[in-house]
Amino acid sequence: MSAGCDVPSIKSTTTPKLPQDSLPLKRSLRTLEGACQQLVVTLIPPDIAVYTWTFAPGIDMACIRVIINANIPDLLALHPEGLSVQEIGNKTGLEPSKLLRVMRNLASKHCCREIDAGVFINNALSLALRSDQPVYSMAKLRANRLHEHAFGRLWDALSDPEYGHLDSVDKCAFAYGIKDEMPGGTLFTWLGEHPEFSKLFNQGMGVLASVTNVPAVVKEFPWGKLPPGSTFCDVGAGIGAMPLALVKTYDHIHYILQDTPNHWAQHNPAALEGGNVSFAPMDFFIDSPLPGKDIYFNCVKILKNVRPSMKAGSRVLINEYILPPPTFDKATNGSNGTNGVDDHSKL
Repeated sequence: MSAGCDVPSIKSTTTPKLPQDSLPLKRSLRTLEGACQQLVVTLIPPDIAVYTWTFAPGIDMACIRVIINANIPDLLALHPEGLSVQEIGNKTGLEPSKLLRVMRNLASKHCCREIDAGVFINNALSLALRSDQPVYSMAKLRANRLHEHAFGRLWDALSDPEYGHLDSVDKCAFAYGIKDEMPGGTLFTWLGEHPEFSKLFNQGMGVLASVTNVPAVVKEFPWGKLPPGSTFCDVGAGIGAMPLALVKTYDHIHYILQDTPNHWAQHNPAALEGGNVSFAPMDFFIDSPLPGKDIYFNCVKILKNVRPSMKAGSRVLINEYILPPPTFDKATNGSNGTNGVDDHSKL
């Protein structure tokens, strides 16, 4: 049924003049909202969808925290026929009527399915939150501490006379959130004092290989044209997802992973056996990487430390989240509103 009015423009500076008493229109808008969300969930790989979702504070993140901490996706995986909210409550110790609201909110966002009244099963999105999945660790870390210390304190940090006007890792929102516990601390110093969350962080870094599309970088960059003996220095390597993806095909390159020791000491010891992968500790916020290498990877935040180490012919390869400015329509002197990926992680 037509509402008898024009479709509002995204560029409008006035409230859309939509009929407020049109129930058919309201039903259509609700259907459209649900359809858009369903389309996104259908097309985006589950680990990327969950990874992006965990950036968003609010009721959805609070509900994700409940099912992660209660290991509900693991529980549902043991019952593919479905499990009632009463049974889930009995097994987790959570009050069923309150838990039902949590589960229904997530099911409405296509994270699990309600197949009968109060009976739930996993789907692709909730399966990605099982404890044996890569994105689980990062989601649990964000749900339990990063939202508390970082996103929840963003306004406080921005409006603080000291923190709000300094662009440094010890004056960001997370640093503000931990200032009473660890004055002058950063995410990485805090992780060093909290081994249980450091473990989650290191495990969760593995999912970045798919989120940042490492396979595309492996495929598109002309690695095969680099001469034998070329050196690849991964600055802030973490567990080394990029070089460990490359070494399987391009063993003529020597790979050096640089990070603080606790980020790689317990990961991939077998990578050393071939002799073309090595590790070198560094704090990339302070130190410069090893000098004279052919390619330096993952260096957006630390370019000023990379530059002194580069030799003639060295290249910097950047694979990062970006927040580009919107594109502008010169004919209408306005933005078309098409931004790239929101770089929440740099807030």
